[in-house]
Amino acid sequence: MQEFVFSQLKAHHLWLDVKDHNLRAIHVYESTGFQVEGKLRECIRTDDRYEPLIIMGILEREYVSKFKEGGTST
Repeated sequence: MQEFVFSQLKAHHLWLDVKDHNLRAIHVYESTGFQVEGKLRECIRTDDRYEPLIIMGILEREYVSKFKEGGTST
């Protein structure tokens, strides 16, 4: 997906949100170059409570540096 977003769509910044308790997903996203950019407090309602979301992002130059210039290919 990152390849498509940065190479085909020519995007500068890709971001996503993930529930803060989903540690496995956060780890996977970090391993692909995403960084935590912030937290949206109590922004989604689940059952009878509100949950925060973690915003994670990667910039085009970070993607290129990690995966295109001598890094691991995706």
